[in-house]
Amino acid sequence: MTTTRQLSGVLAAIAIGSAAACHSAGEPTTERSTTSTVTSRYAVAAYQVPENIRNSTVVWSAEPAIDLHGEQATLVRAAVEADWIALGSPLTKSYPGYERAIDTDSKASYERFGSEAAREFGTAYRHIMRIEPLEDGFVAHTCHQTSNVAVEREPGRYLRRIYGGDFETAITFKRVGTATVPGTPEPTATAEKEESGRPQWQAPTYDLFTGWNIIRGDWSGSEHTQACRQWGRQLVTEAPEQGTIEVWSDTPPETLPAFPGW
Repeated sequence: MTTTRQLSGVLAAIAIGSAAACHSAGEPTTERSTTSTVTSRYAVAAYQVPENIRNSTVVWSAEPAIDLHGEQATLVRAAVEADWIALGSPLTKSYPGYERAIDTDSKASYERFGSEAAREFGTAYRHIMRIEPLEDGFVAHTCHQTSNVAVEREPGRYLRRIYGGDFETAITFKRVGTATVPGTPEPTATAEKEESGRPQWQAPTYDLFTGWNIIRGDWSGSEHTQACRQWGRQLVTEAPEQGTIEVWSDTPPETLPAFPGW
C-alpha cells in the first residue's frame, strides 16, 4: 500500500478484509445465493484494471451466514475493490459504473488522493463482517488487512507496511430504480496469471452498479474495530500492537490467486 493511500484511508476513513473466523458485533444478515435472471447488465469487454495494481490480488472471506456469491456480498466486493483502484488511479479507470454510483463527497476525495501510483505486488485480505438491511438497500461492515501488499518504490525495491488489520468501514448501498442482479459471474477482465506464473488481479467485465448509489466511509464502531483487529492478527501474526512496521525487500511478497474472483 502506498503511504498516500494509507494516510488517506485512516484520516478520511475512506478505505473501503482467507478464511479466518472472528466474532462480529450483532447478528449478521443471512444471505444465500439464488438462481436469478439478470435484468440489467452492460458488458464492458475492453475494461482492464490499471497497470499499477495488476500484479496484486484480493482474497475475500465473510462470516458464515454471508454468501460471497450472493447479490449483496457481490456488490460489496465490487465496491471495495473499485474503491481501492480509484484511490491509486484516476476514478475513470475504476470498475465499470463505479464513477456513476459513488457519492459526491467520495468523488472529491478521489480527486485529492487518486493518482497513478507505483506498482503493487502481493495479496490484500478483506472480510465482510455484517450486512444490515435498510428500507431502500443495506449497509455492509467490512474489515481490511493489506499488510501483505508491497509497493515497488524503485526498481527491485519493495516496501510493505505491516499493521494490525483494524481498518474497517461501513458502506451504504441504496437502490435507485431497477438494480442489477449479479447472477452468474462473467469471465475475468484480466489474465489470471502473467507470463511468470504470478497470479494477477481479477475484475468484472460488466457494470455491477446499475440501480445503486454507494456511500462509503462511515465508522462501524469500536466493537467492530476490535473484531477486525482480531481477524487481521490471525492473518498477519507479526503485526504490531500499535502503529506500523516498514519492511523493505529485494523481492515482492507472495501473490495468491484471487478469491472468489469474478
